[in-house]
Amino acid sequence: MHPHRAARARDAAALTTGFALVARASEAALLDWEDATDADDDQGLLYDLYRAKVTTDQPLGVPYGSYASTCPVRALRTYRQALLDHGHQPAGPMFLRIDRHGRINPPMHRVGRRIGDPAGRLTAEGIADIVTRAALRAGLAARPGDFLPDGAPRWTGHSLRRGYAEATRHAKKDPLEASRHGGWADGSRVFAGYHDRAAAFDEELNPLYGIGL
Repeated sequence: MHPHRAARARDAAALTTGFALVARASEAALLDWEDATDADDDQGLLYDLYRAKVTTDQPLGVPYGSYASTCPVRALRTYRQALLDHGHQPAGPMFLRIDRHGRINPPMHRVGRRIGDPAGRLTAEGIADIVTRAALRAGLAARPGDFLPDGAPRWTGHSLRRGYAEATRHAKKDPLEASRHGGWADGSRVFAGYHDRAAAFDEELNPLYGIGL
């Protein structure tokens, strides 16, 4: 079995699940396997997501995606099977530390003492690193100010929320329902700002199109 299979499956599941739930990195890191259940008639997955900013659980439905390569339901099930194939029973933390040798929840020590979550739960920073690696592989340019100390582009778990907001605008989804799914308050200026940015080059909204420039 390829040592990187479980890590790749985890990364794909974290990206697609985080996007579908519009989860902050800290919220995605707190997900447990028990938070996801199969919906009736195999329509997808039902989640109970803890929204840290408003300190409440939010029930969310995640249907199958249109494309197998980006479907959050298939990605999570593939990740689950990869863990089983590695001899790990999926229970407790959903997104786990996996080292470059494919070891799940490898021991980490500092000055002779074990560190890290004993159950292997990935940190919010770990989720953000997954987003950063994916963005770099895709050749995405970082926005001004979004750089690591070594000069490398830095994308974070919050990029999934912003990306979701902009994607719903391009798809012309109802902004109120879209913002509620993401846990934004009705009338959120932050969500509206993401929508406005996404509409900047919408030919139906930008008045500069079709005026002879």
